[in-house]
Amino acid sequence: MNGFSEHDLPAVAPSCSRSHARVWIHRLAATLGALSASCSLRLSSFSDYTSAFSTPDADADAASQNSDAEPVDDVADGGPMETDAEDASTAIEDADASTVADAPADASADAPASRATLQVYYAFDDAVGSAVAADSSGNHRDGMLFGTSPPAFGSAGHRNGSLRFDGTQQQYVQLPPNLFATFDSISVACWINVAQAQIWDRLFDFNAGNTIWMYFSPTGWNSNTMMAGTHFAISSGALLDPEMMLTETVSLRTWHHVAIVLDAPSFIYYLDGVEKSRMTNMTLAPRDLGVTTQNWLGRSSFAADPYLSATLDEFRVYSGPLSPEEVAALAR
Repeated sequence: MNGFSEHDLPAVAPSCSRSHARVWIHRLAATLGALSASCSLRLSSFSDYTSAFSTPDADADAASQNSDAEPVDDVADGGPMETDAEDASTAIEDADASTVADAPADASADAPASRATLQVYYAFDDAVGSAVAADSSGNHRDGMLFGTSPPAFGSAGHRNGSLRFDGTQQQYVQLPPNLFATFDSISVACWINVAQAQIWDRLFDFNAGNTIWMYFSPTGWNSNTMMAGTHFAISSGALLDPEMMLTETVSLRTWHHVAIVLDAPSFIYYLDGVEKSRMTNMTLAPRDLGVTTQNWLGRSSFAADPYLSATLDEFRVYSGPLSPEEVAALAR
C-alpha cells in the first residue's frame, strides 16, 4: 500500500537489550503511523471519487422506493446476489419493449379506419413519349393518352414527374370504362398547375354522353354571378343534383391540390387540403350513373368546351370518402 510492504517492518531480534527494544518500539510506532496515514489518505481519495457518481437526493429517493421492497436473496448466504451480464441485457431489452408497448401510439392509430379504398393512382412518372399512364394502385387501370399530339410526360411535377396538357392539341387521357358503377361514394384527388384559364375546362369528366356525367372544372362557370368559378356537377340523365359553383377559380401557374368527396347527401371540395365548399343536399351516388364509357382527364363530354391547359400530378380515385385528415395528408 502506497509503497509499504512487509519488508519495511523492522525485524524482531530473538534477544535484545532494553535500549534496543525501546528503539525498535519507536520505529514500529512510526511505521504503523505512516501506514495508518496512507490508508486514511487512500480511503479519503476513494470517497471523493465515488461521490461524483452519487446524488444525495437520488439516494434518498431510492431508499424511499426500496423501503417496502423484499430483501434480495443471498447466494448460499454468501452475500447479495449479483445480476449476470446476460440477464441484465435481457432485463434492459424487456424494459425497452415495455416502454414501446406502453408509449402512446401514433395519432393515426387512434383514428378510425379509413372508409376510402384506392382504385386508381397515376403518379405520371412514366417515360417521355409513353402513350400509357401506368396505374400504380395495383388494380391495372392504366390510362391511354390521346390527342393530335398526346399529352407529354417529363416535366417536373409536384413530386417527380408529371403530365402536361397544352390545351391546343385536343389532348386527354382515357381511363377504363365501368370505373365506378358499384361505388356508393367516391373521392378524387390531384395536384394541378393551371397554365391557362379556359371557362368550362375539365380536370376530369366521367360520362356516358351529354346527359350522364360527373365532372370537375377548375375554371368553370357560376350562373349566379355570370362569372368564372370552379364548378362540380353530377347528372344521372334523369336527375341533376345541385351544382357547386364558386366565385373563384384555381389560380394559375402554381401547384394546387384539389380534392372532391361525394358521399350523399354530402359533397365537399378541398383546395390545398382546406375545405372550400360543402353541400348537404346531394342525392346521387356514383353507381346511379351506371356504366360510364368515357372517363376522361382533360376533356369534356361537350364538344364545344375547351381542352385542359395544365400540368397534372398524383391523380387518385377512391371508392369511399376520404376524411379531412387524409385529404390534408395528400395535400402535403
